Amino acid sequence: MNARRAFTLVELLAVIGILVTLATLTAMSVQRIGKDTRLSKATNTLLNVLETARTQAIREHKPMLVAFVVKVELIQQPASATAAISPDWIKRQWTEAVIGRLEEELVRIPNTSTDPTRQNYIDRFEPHPDFQPVIFSDGIKIAGPRTDYGEDGVWITQPELTNKEFGRAMGVLFGPDGGVLTRLSGGGLANAGMYRSAVMDMNRDGAQQEPDPAEGGARYFVYDDYEDESSLQYCQFVAVFDDKLAREMFDTKNWQGSGSSTYDATKTCDQYPAGQSRMRCDQSEFINQFADRIFINRNTGRAEVKQR
Repeated sequence: MNARRAFTLVELLAVIGILVTLATLTAMSVQRIGKDTRLSKATNTLLNVLETARTQAIREHKPMLVAFVVKVELIQQPASATAAISPDWIKRQWTEAVIGRLEEELVRIPNTSTDPTRQNYIDRFEPHPDFQPVIFSDGIKIAGPRTDYGEDGVWITQPELTNKEFGRAMGVLFGPDGGVLTRLSGGGLANAGMYRSAVMDMNRDGAQQEPDPAEGGARYFVYDDYEDESSLQYCQFVAVFDDKLAREMFDTKNWQGSGSSTYDATKTCDQYPAGQSRMRCDQSEFINQFADRIFINRNTGRAEVKQR
């Protein structure tokens, strides 16, 4: 009777190696499926929010805005309402979609132009009392195209405040007929020198968040604090993306600060200065590859997804 042959050490190590490889691949697959599921859930959530705002605009026959704002949980509270917040005090951060309705009157703001005929006004929106803000999972952000300054190939999104970033505020605007708008008109202020921006008055204090004079002409648009009520950019299409995954692919130290330069399609991202220009370039590359895009019909306001 032949004796049973035992496994050799080499054979055992080979089997263990195969098991480890399979376990690693399984873990990576589960992780990827989890991330895809999280992104799909966020995309469906946003579709529901947009449809709710569109329906409400028709029901009330009044413009409705879906704005995307930064919210945080603080480890330490500031000493006063006006005290600065240290990024180190932020325990976690997330993005919320807020449905707002247009208030009845334009609000005049200080003229920052040297042109005395130029008038500055705010179309102020207030959070709609019938709808609670919709919370997205940590790391999920909403981006929109930057259509000013000829930077059509650039995406803008919410800043990561713990990384001292400068983002931009954005939203989707629905008109009284449910169609999507890129501007508001009327108000008896059709003079050529008029400038109008939109603000979501989150704290309902009737005023725009005090801008930082150090930021120059762009100070009303700077979004680098969770309490900022920055001027919003209207978007006709948006993208939903996993910001956590994006940060695993880039050196986000290059995203800190306000450094910027004019967009140049011939440049690679590493040719931009550190700050918001480098951040937007890196994020735009990621969004173009991995985000879910939601397009909104200008006439009907109906939103649909274009999968990656």
